[in-house]
Amino acid sequence: MQAAVTVSPAQIPELFDGPDLLATAPVSANGRSSLTTGFTTDGTHTVTAA
Repeated sequence: MQAAVTVSPAQIPELFDGPDLLATAPVSANGRSSLTTGFTTDGTHTVTAA
C-alpha cells in the first residue's frame, strides 16, 4: 500500500489504519509525506492522515 499527503513542512503527519497508528512520516521540502507498507490481515483498510 502506498499513501501520500500534502501538508505544511512544519507538520509531521500521523498515518492511521482505522484507529491504529501505522507510522509518522517525515515531510519533504515540497510538503509531501509518504508511506509504503503492507498489511498482515486481508480485507479493507481505511488509511487516514492527521
